[in-house]
Amino acid sequence: MAQIAARWTGAGPALVLLLWLLTLGLGQGNAWATSQDSAKIVTQPGQVRLLTDQEYFPVLERLIGQAERSVDLVMFLFKVTESSKNRAGILVDALIAARKRGVMVTVLLEKSDYDPPLNRENQRVAAQLKKQGVAVRFDSDRTTTHAKAVVIDRRYCLVGSHNFTSSALSRNHEASLLVDNQALASQLVDYMREIP
Repeated sequence: MAQIAARWTGAGPALVLLLWLLTLGLGQGNAWATSQDSAKIVTQPGQVRLLTDQEYFPVLERLIGQAERSVDLVMFLFKVTESSKNRAGILVDALIAARKRGVMVTVLLEKSDYDPPLNRENQRVAAQLKKQGVAVRFDSDRTTTHAKAVVIDRRYCLVGSHNFTSSALSRNHEASLLVDNQALASQLVDYMREIP
């Protein structure tokens, strides 16, 4: 992996950082084990894990379930269907449950000036979350917030391609990273708060 990173140094600092983080995470074996007794993700600071396709949802659900202080997220599309098995709906329930146990939950969603169906879906979820005490806001409709990131307890960062939709969480080919890093977590939360 280090050889790949060395070859891509001209591609920009973000790609080099991503490859470096993957090198760290992939070289540490499977320390992201889940304790059968507590159902908690067991990590070490600085660890990185690649979550592809359907690996993302159970890890995110578990992290929200174990959140103690805060959940901050920014999402382009958060679409819930009526099915009780809808994974986006399960995440709504997990966020509400976290808020009810005293976790500060903050959600930033896209508001589009060109996509009314996207706005309807995001507004529907926002209304459901707000009714249960979750802080929800929208970006300016003059810009597109295409970011997809979740920060748990200012420690765990999930960043990648997964929207909160049934297809992204159940069927699509998606790739996201889970990073255990407090400095990165603080930067991501600051970034979310600066989005107008």
